Amino acid sequence: MENDIEYEFPCFNLLEEPPEMWSASDRRFDDPVYGGILLSINPSTGPRGPAAASDVGGLFRVMFPRLQSCLRRHANRKSEEQGYELYQWCGGSKLCCGTGGGGGGGGHGGDEEDSSVMEAMITLREEEGQRRDCVEVKVRGGKEDAKKCFFFLEEILGVVDQVRNTKAHIFF
Repeated sequence: MENDIEYEFPCFNLLEEPPEMWSASDRRFDDPVYGGILLSINPSTGPRGPAAASDVGGLFRVMFPRLQSCLRRHANRKSEEQGYELYQWCGGSKLCCGTGGGGGGGGHGGDEEDSSVMEAMITLREEEGQRRDCVEVKVRGGKEDAKKCFFFLEEILGVVDQVRNTKAHIFF
């Protein structure tokens, strides 16, 4: 079925996270660097004053399928020029940039064709000790790609910010 059109509906994606999706023993990274950020909503500092935790606690759960749709659109735009691949499941996405064989990582501070491999994992989870959701964004790459990893993280946070600005600007 080579010419079939495939559709993806994140809100109906009930797949579990595949095993070994973020393995520390991944051999593509000899001396890896890691970075990331945890996005959470503090209900007491919203623009409309204090809010009950139940008012905003599930906001990320509602926004996450929209975030996955925007990540898919972003990965499709970048797939040909920079070798992006996106894997998605219920409550998570993994974005890979580069192939290890050249062509990946362009636009992240590289000059010419390189063999950089970077990965990002975006997951929805419940904040420890709290009754609210948070989004964790983490990236990794080789030690020599530390600067590129920073720009890769910034690029993904730009997608998150785009969703935030269009869907939940009153809470941030």
